[in-house]
Amino acid sequence: MMKEDELPTFNWIWFGLWRNKNGLNGYTYGMDAFGKEEMEVLGTGADPNDLRDFLASLASYVLENDVELHDGETIGFSADDKHAITRSPGVGLPEEQMTLKISWESSNGDPDDDGEDDSDGEEPQDEESGVPEVYTEEDMEAIERHIQQYFGKFENVFHELSSPDIHVDICVVPPSKEHDYYTLVTMGMGAHRMNVPEELAEYKLERAELAIALPKDWKLKYEDLKNERWYWPIRLLKVLARLPIVSDTWLGFGHTMDNEEDFAKGTKLCAAILTGPQDTEDGSEVCVLPGGEEVNFYQVIPLYRDELEYKMAHDADALLDKMDGISFVTYNTRPNAITMGTIGSVEDDGVMEMDDADWHLETIQEKNLPVDELNAYNHLTIYLRWCMEHDLMGEDFLAEYGEVVEKVKADPASVDLREFIRDELDGQLVGPMFNKIGRAFASYYYGEADSPYFPSDIDDYAIGVIGQERNYSDEIQDEAYLFIPFDEDYYQAMAEVIEERFINWQGQDFDEDTLEPSDLAKAMMEYLDCECTYFPSMKDDDPIMAAYSYAKRDSAQEGFVPVLIKADDEVLWECLIMNSDPDNDGADDYTFDPDKVAEHRKKMLSAPIWDGKAVLGELIGQRKEEAEDDDMDWVEEILGEMEGGDDNDRFSSYWDDDTEMTYPLILAKIPVKNPWEIFAYLPFGNWNECPGTEELMAAAKYWFERYGAVPAAMSHDELEFLLPAPVPEEKAMDAAVELYGFCLM
Repeated sequence: MMKEDELPTFNWIWFGLWRNKNGLNGYTYGMDAFGKEEMEVLGTGADPNDLRDFLASLASYVLENDVELHDGETIGFSADDKHAITRSPGVGLPEEQMTLKISWESSNGDPDDDGEDDSDGEEPQDEESGVPEVYTEEDMEAIERHIQQYFGKFENVFHELSSPDIHVDICVVPPSKEHDYYTLVTMGMGAHRMNVPEELAEYKLERAELAIALPKDWKLKYEDLKNERWYWPIRLLKVLARLPIVSDTWLGFGHTMDNEEDFAKGTKLCAAILTGPQDTEDGSEVCVLPGGEEVNFYQVIPLYRDELEYKMAHDADALLDKMDGISFVTYNTRPNAITMGTIGSVEDDGVMEMDDADWHLETIQEKNLPVDELNAYNHLTIYLRWCMEHDLMGEDFLAEYGEVVEKVKADPASVDLREFIRDELDGQLVGPMFNKIGRAFASYYYGEADSPYFPSDIDDYAIGVIGQERNYSDEIQDEAYLFIPFDEDYYQAMAEVIEERFINWQGQDFDEDTLEPSDLAKAMMEYLDCECTYFPSMKDDDPIMAAYSYAKRDSAQEGFVPVLIKADDEVLWECLIMNSDPDNDGADDYTFDPDKVAEHRKKMLSAPIWDGKAVLGELIGQRKEEAEDDDMDWVEEILGEMEGGDDNDRFSSYWDDDTEMTYPLILAKIPVKNPWEIFAYLPFGNWNECPGTEELMAAAKYWFERYGAVPAAMSHDELEFLLPAPVPEEKAMDAAVELYGFCLM
C-alpha cells in the first residue's frame, strides 16, 4: 500500500526482470514519459525482489528529486555506496534506445553478497540472451492509440514485473456510461510474431492482442488481486498471451484453450474461446502498425466444460450461436449455454454472483453516509433468512451451517444473521450456497438487474418509507435502503414480496414463439427512439408489473414517463404513422421518416394545451344529444345507479383472453416531463371518431391535475391510466361520465 507522500512509482513505471547465462537482469519502462532515460541493471546474482526494489528505489529517487544521471557518474544511497553509471544501447529494451546501465556492485560494497558481477554493464543482444520481445516505440504508440480509441480511455496499467519472453502489460479501461463494465486489454503480446500456417499468410494473423470484460464491481485493487478469485482473468490473459510462444503455435478467432481445471475457487469456468471484440465500433478488430503490419484484437470468453466439449464436437460458430443472449462480460458464475433451460428455469444451474456487502460498504464510505456499517448487510440478511425458512439452502451449506439454519427457523431473534454473513460468509451471497431450486430462483430474482429484481424491490420498500424527496436529499443521496431500521416489520414486509415473486416464478410460462421481438416490435422500438424493454407473451405478468413499478419509481428523477405498449398491434402502428408521418405508406415494411416523426413531436410539444374540462364538457354534451335522439333517458338509462364494483389493481389491456397470457409488450420510457405529453410520441387517435392528439393531451392533463391519473398502458383501442389512489366516491360518477363522453367518440 502506498504511504502518504510517496510517489506511485509502481503505477507509473514497469520493472522488467529476466534471467540468462550471466544472471538476473532488470530494466525500467516508463521513465521516458517523465523526460528521464530508462535504466538497466545487468548480470547480477540478486534475488528478484531485491533487484526490483533496487530499480524502484533508483526510479523513485530520480523522479522525486528531478535528478539527471550522466555517463561516468555514480549513484548511491549512502556516502560509501557508489554504483557506476554508463550510457549505451539498450539490452532489455530496443537496441536503438540508449539507456543508463547501473552497476549492481557498489565500488565500496557489493549489494549482491552471494555472487560476483563480472559484467561491464553491457551485454550482447542476441536470440539466446533471453531479452523479451517488445514493440518499437512507434508500434507501441499505435497500439496504445488503438486501445484508447476502440476500447476506452485508461489511466491504470498492470505492469509486468518479470518478462522472460514478451512483456505483457494489462491496460485497465474503467466502467463508463457507455460500457458498464471493466475492459482489460493486453499490450505487448503482439510483439511476438506467431507461427501461422503458410496458407493463411495473406490474412496477416501473426500478431494479436487480447481483451476480457469484467463486471463493474470486480475487485482490481492490489490487495484484492492476491485472491485468485479476482486475479484469475488477469492470469488467463497472460497465459493466453504466451501460449503461442510456449507451444510454437498461433491463436485466432474461434480458437479455444483448456485450463483442465477450474480457473479459481468459486467458479466452474475452466476454458476460453477467442471471438471478435465485443461492444466496440467497426475497426476495433485490427490495428495497422506504422510499418504496415497488422495486430488482430480478440475477445476472451471463459467457458464451462460442457461448452468447450460442445465446441469440440461441433465448431466455434455453433457454440457462439448457442451462447447467444449470454453476456460477454465475465462473471464467476453465469448461465451455462449447454445446460440452461428457459428463463430462470430449474435446469439453469448457473446464477450470477448475487451480492457482496463490500459494494454497499464502499457506498457508505464514499458518500460519507451517517449510518451504521452493519446496515450494508440488512437486505442480504432478509433474503438469506427467507431462503433458510423456505428450505432453499444447499447441502454443503447445511453441512457447515445447519445449526444456524435450525436456530433461525426456531427463533430468528436468537441469531444476528448480519454478523453471520459478515463473519462466516465473507459478506457475500453466492449461488453455491443454495440448492437447485434456490439457485434457479436466485438466477431469476437476484441475478441480472432485470425484473423482478430483489434489490429493486428493496429500493421500492425503502423509498416508500423514506419518501421520494428525502431519498434524493443530501442526507440520503438515493441510498434509502441503508437507512431503513432493521426490525421484524421490515423483514415481514419484504418476506411477503419475496413470497409473491416466488409463487409467480413457479407458475410462470412463456410463449416461445414470442421470446424474440417481431419485426413490428423492433420497428415500434425504433420509432419510439427511447429506452425500451421487450417482454414476450407470458402467463404471469409479475415481471412486467415489476419493471413498470421500478420505472415509475425513477421516472420523475430521471425525466421520463413509462408506458406499456402492445408490441404487435398492426392497427396501432398504422395510427402512429398516419398521424406523425402521413405521407408514408409503411404499413407493410414498417418504414418511416425519422425527421418527420421528430418534427411532429416537436410541433405537438410546443403547441398550447387545450382546456381539458371544456373538451370533456363538449363531448359529454354530444353524448347527451345522441341519447336524446335515441329516446334514451340520460339519468335512468345511461347513468343508472352506482353500485358494486371490483378491485382494479392490475392492467387489463395487455391480456389475451384466448390464451390467458399477456400479449408481447414494450415498456417504453418516453422522454417527456409531463404525463400528458406522451401522446406526442404515441399519437394513436384521430381515426374513425377517436380523439385526436390535441384532445388526448388536453383530457390527460385534466385527469392528471384532478385525479393524479397517468397514462400507463395502451393498444390501438385501449388506454389505461394509473391512479395514486381510487377516485373518491363523491367524484366517481363525474369521472365515469367524463370517461363515457371521451371514449365513445
